[in-house]
Amino acid sequence: MGARAYIMLTISGSKLKRLFIKANDQVESISLHNAPNLYEVSIAFDELAIGLNYDPVFDLEKFVGSLPKIKILRLNGKFLQLFIENLEMSLLLTLQSLKVLEFKDVNFMDFIQIFGVVCLLKCAPNLQELYIKAHIIILSDLVSSYLRELSRSNFISLHKLRLAKLTKISNFVAEFEFIRFLLFSSSSLVTVTIVEHPKLKAEKALDLARELLKIKPSSGVCINLLRENKT
Repeated sequence: MGARAYIMLTISGSKLKRLFIKANDQVESISLHNAPNLYEVSIAFDELAIGLNYDPVFDLEKFVGSLPKIKILRLNGKFLQLFIENLEMSLLLTLQSLKVLEFKDVNFMDFIQIFGVVCLLKCAPNLQELYIKAHIIILSDLVSSYLRELSRSNFISLHKLRLAKLTKISNFVAEFEFIRFLLFSSSSLVTVTIVEHPKLKAEKALDLARELLKIKPSSGVCINLLRENKT
């Protein structure tokens, strides 16, 4: 068996404004130094480096702490695993300047990933735009009950969120519960756009539309249900 490559990145640049990282090997750490003008970060991991106790060794607190002025943050589903592995600290994070949050390849049936999404929403009180691209792999459906409880509580208040877009939605219960959670946590929402998965059958799409009509959020939000063109 060949040796596994581990990636440790140290990045410094007083003029650095945008950072894009895509790693195919296991990532152990990303250290940012002297980057006060960094406002946009995009990170996609294929794997996380694992320690002796089978926990990721990535220092999430140090990484987030180096993003005091971040306005745009893009992450993939694998990165979200870090939040449940750093549970106590994850709930205390703050990204006051974050305005746009984008997630790619999020599995709405994976509690670990959805917990990461919720943690980031909680730590971004000034968030204005949210984009999520789904990638469903069926696991246990613990997520639905978790999201239902969040919808009934005041755990998160996204009082500045105005736009949300979810793509490749397949009408799983967990996806619908996340949409409901967003609507009831965001009194300022103006537009929610839901793009169906291109392979979603017509009857399932109709069921999704019917369920969306049953939701009655307090604000006058406009919900757009669109169909993605098959490629």
